[in-house]
This record gives sequence, C-alpha cells and structure tokens, in this order.
Amino acid sequence: MLAAGVELDVAFKDLGFTENPRIGYSNGIIGWLTKDKITRKMLVKEAVRMALVSFLNKDLYKKL
Repeated sequence: MLAAGVELDVAFKDLGFTENPRIGYSNGIIGWLTKDKITRKMLVKEAVRMALVSFLNKDLYKKL
C-alpha cells in the first residue's frame, strides 16, 4: 500500500473484502472487522475522549 501509494479503503476493495470503494467514509475498516460492533465514528469519539485525559489531569502529566 505504501509503496503503491494506495489508500487503505481502496486496497480493501481491491482485495475483495468490500464492494465499497470508500469504506473509510462509512463505518470504516474497523466496522468491517468488528461486524459493525465498533464503527469508525465510535472509535474516533473514544480516541478524542482518551486524549482529554492528559488535559483534564495536567498535574499527572508534567512536561519533560
């Protein structure tokens, strides 16, 4: 993928895993892998929430 410059969703379609050429714009590959138990949108929401931990607890995350 990297050498060919192909995006993951295009490669996923080319490999025959999906008919959707832009799976990243729907539930994403994580949705496909988890049978939509976790969608791309859900994963991003949780990632943002986890990123907030260091901002909400600055005393625990001192600058190096």
